[in-house]
Amino acid sequence: MCRASGISRPTLDNLIREPDSPRPQANGLWCVDDWREYLEKRGTVPTKGFVELSNEKLELQNKKLQFQIKVLQKEYSSNEDIEKWGAELGGEIRKIVTSLHLNAASLAGLPVAEIEIRLKEIEGEILGRLHLLGNRVESMKEEKEAAS
Repeated sequence: MCRASGISRPTLDNLIREPDSPRPQANGLWCVDDWREYLEKRGTVPTKGFVELSNEKLELQNKKLQFQIKVLQKEYSSNEDIEKWGAELGGEIRKIVTSLHLNAASLAGLPVAEIEIRLKEIEGEILGRLHLLGNRVESMKEEKEAAS
């Protein structure tokens, strides 16, 4: 009754004690319309009425359905998948970064142009690995879509 009338439980408890307040019907249920009329006569305006609460509930249900549709349409990925792809990407980047120092010694004493050429080769290798990783992530996504 509190939700339907838009008034707090303590206020409703106090109003029920009033001699002219609406009474439950024979089946034990309260009539919301009787309470609205009673509150209007008293000049008590509820903070939220039944219609507003119904509209809020419908709006939340619609948002939930829109989200579920996007999940089904594969517009969203699960946290589990994102964590897996992120871990793979992090692992590959870690391998590359930790191997960079190994190349430094071989570059010492070389002319700048030669160092630049070798660093470009290393850069190409890094980009190639990341590209392969990107392809693996894409194939994992495709496998997941095909499985569902």
